[in-house]
Formats: sequence, C-alpha cells, structure tokens
Amino acid sequence: MDGRYGAYPHFTYYIEENLQKGWARGNQAKDLQDHNFFTLREWFWTAFGPSKELRYWKAHRDPTVTPARRSDNDHWCWETEFGRQRIYVDDKALALFNLKWI
Repeated sequence: MDGRYGAYPHFTYYIEENLQKGWARGNQAKDLQDHNFFTLREWFWTAFGPSKELRYWKAHRDPTVTPARRSDNDHWCWETEFGRQRIYVDDKALALFNLKWI
C-alpha cells in the first residue's frame, strides 16, 4: 500500500472481497458480500479486540483526544465509506488471517 490508500502509513495491507461474477447477481451478490464482510469483521473483533471505522480510528489517534476515546487497537480497523468494504490490517493480523482463512 502507498499514500493513495487512506490507512497509509500505519496499516500496510487491506482485505477486500471481490466477488466473481456468475451465480450471484444483483442483490444476491451484495448480500453475500455483506455477510462475508461482517463475518470477517466479527472474527477480527474476537481475535484482536474492538476497533473502529477508519475515519474514527484516525481521528481518535490524535494526541489531543482524551484517553477514554483514544483508539488503542493498532492491529486492524475497517472502512465502509464510498461503497468499500475493506479491513485494514498490520503484519500480525494478516499472518493470523492467512492461517485461518487462506
């Protein structure tokens, strides 16, 4: 990843599902993609603890934010803006993801 991606430079990888066109079309494809995204996000939440949507994660990293609102999870966050469904991860989270899902 480079500077064109919203989570650069903290997160070096993102996971994004690209559905193959074929049996699932239209709303079926969208429902399947949503289900898979939510399943992955729940798995990361269980494995690495709570995180936040990328824009809140970045805003809550600012040193002026009170400790109670600060983002303490450096392993992962997600983004659902602009029609994206991405999960941004660090090296440790990617390694565990690969062991579990690939």
